[in-house]
Amino acid sequence: MESVSITPVKAPLLETPKTNITSLGKSTGIYEFSFKPSTKGKSPVKSPKDDKGDDSDDNEYASEDEGHHIHFSPVIAMPEKIEVVTGEEQEEELYCHRAKLFIFNKEWKERGVGNVKILKHKETGNLRVLMRRDQIHKICLNHTLVPEIIYKPKDDKTWLFYANDFSEGQVVLQHFCLRFKNKEIALQFKDAVDKALAGKKVLFGANNQPHSENTT
Repeated sequence: MESVSITPVKAPLLETPKTNITSLGKSTGIYEFSFKPSTKGKSPVKSPKDDKGDDSDDNEYASEDEGHHIHFSPVIAMPEKIEVVTGEEQEEELYCHRAKLFIFNKEWKERGVGNVKILKHKETGNLRVLMRRDQIHKICLNHTLVPEIIYKPKDDKTWLFYANDFSEGQVVLQHFCLRFKNKEIALQFKDAVDKALAGKKVLFGANNQPHSENTT
């Protein structure tokens, strides 16, 4: 019996349809692709005015300088100048230099950093030592300068002394420690104290070197 070989026959390709896809929403039987918008959209940016001088759209957009004429007046009128009374108006400054102050209360505690001054009253001639804290200007040392106050050196730039302090509103005997930046400034302070008690005015030049002028 003879064998029969069967050769598979490839199916013929279907013919490409001649129909195309048109714009969405339309069915005409012929379809075509369209990538153009059906309606023209408005640009958000306003087009410049033409040469015809059309001013009909002037108020369509807010002006950049709109509101420049608005002015707000203060509710409460502030005074032009406030006079600050420090209590030093009737005193003459004989000495002033930056220092750090400590107070002894069972242990040494820092009381403030600022300018320590020697002041002399213009009428009575009374002397006092005054020191205010930096920035807040609160008084941290305020005592009458009298010969009974003895300054003892703790080291080259620090003086120990007792004084009847009035910085807290009442007179209290306190133990203080006044420290300066270096030995030279500490000696200048002690020299200013001695000359103030002797009735002399201390003047400082540009180089911060003291010299005295007799005012008696």
